[in-house]
Amino acid sequence: MKQLLVIMAFLYCMGCQSSETNSSTDSSINDSKADTIKPEEKLYDMNAAAIRKHMELQKHLEDEHNRTSYTATDVDIAIPLLAAALKDNKFVTLSEEAFQQKIRQIFGESALQTNYCGAKQHDQFITLLARENGDEFDYTEDNVMVSKAHRFIFSMPFLGDFITFRDSTHYVFNLSQVQIARNRYLLNDNKADLAYLLAEDTLFIKSLVLHFGYTADQKLNDVAMHDIGRADDNEIIKVCEYIFVKDCKGQLQIREGLLQWITAHADANEARMAFALYEYAILLYSDDAEQALHNQPRTYWDKDQKRKIASYIINTWMPLNEKYAAANPAKWSVANLIDNLDVYDNGLQEYIVQQKYFSLPYLQKEISARQ
Repeated sequence: MKQLLVIMAFLYCMGCQSSETNSSTDSSINDSKADTIKPEEKLYDMNAAAIRKHMELQKHLEDEHNRTSYTATDVDIAIPLLAAALKDNKFVTLSEEAFQQKIRQIFGESALQTNYCGAKQHDQFITLLARENGDEFDYTEDNVMVSKAHRFIFSMPFLGDFITFRDSTHYVFNLSQVQIARNRYLLNDNKADLAYLLAEDTLFIKSLVLHFGYTADQKLNDVAMHDIGRADDNEIIKVCEYIFVKDCKGQLQIREGLLQWITAHADANEARMAFALYEYAILLYSDDAEQALHNQPRTYWDKDQKRKIASYIINTWMPLNEKYAAANPAKWSVANLIDNLDVYDNGLQEYIVQQKYFSLPYLQKEISARQ
């Protein structure tokens, strides 16, 4: 009797296994994509229906016959997905205070202000525009989006670029290394990601330096300034329009990191960018139609702005000229910039003194010696 019970139990268990196998077979028939799921992959299913819907809509953004529009809703859907993907790639979310400090350091003190004209405000994110009156949903522009709640930065997201469905409800992330490296380097101070960005993300780096004014890292400045340095002699003066910038409220911003870069890279034989500064200082007070500038300095800046710009140029140009002119007078100049500017603005030196020399050491030494 005991042996009979053991045999019956064995046959019952075999039946259970057969039933489970048949059930699994039926499931695979009902879902033809089930066999694409790989056991080692990390699968997600949150908000799957909305993701599928918007992935399909985004396929028609440039469709001439069935065109759809990209909206803030597309970004809202992408944000938590990007946050999860970044977390999977060892990005560490900062505290609110630390994050805001980082954004202000990188993109400017006004970047997070609600009335800042260089940004588009939304409930879930802010778009920092790479140019005045830019289109925030134009993927060809170098705009930067900032997630408020999840505290990371990203470019205009297309769901199909980083999401792959494995079946009707499960998907995996394949976030680009560029997006990962930007956040880990800029927000987590991960220096290991810098080499990747320098090699693979030069357009963003140039935008970061020249459009947003992030000049704290000389390796990033190298990428942007070496690119400008390849311009011909008539074009190189454009560097001044990246150093002396008028924001969308008309306020002057001076990117001192780029002036420091020019000082560090000048020598007896290399004077092109330094001489561009000299010429720009003169153009603050006179016209020259041959110069390849977007804005004419004489009319673009008001009187006080001209004087401040002139002060920073004097503080940069004159020490370099004094250092290298004797060694190579053909490249440098015997002219004294302060004396030349006095011809156009005889109140310049008094103004500089009133402004306490803008806390510029060479300027203070030079002007105070003339008093």
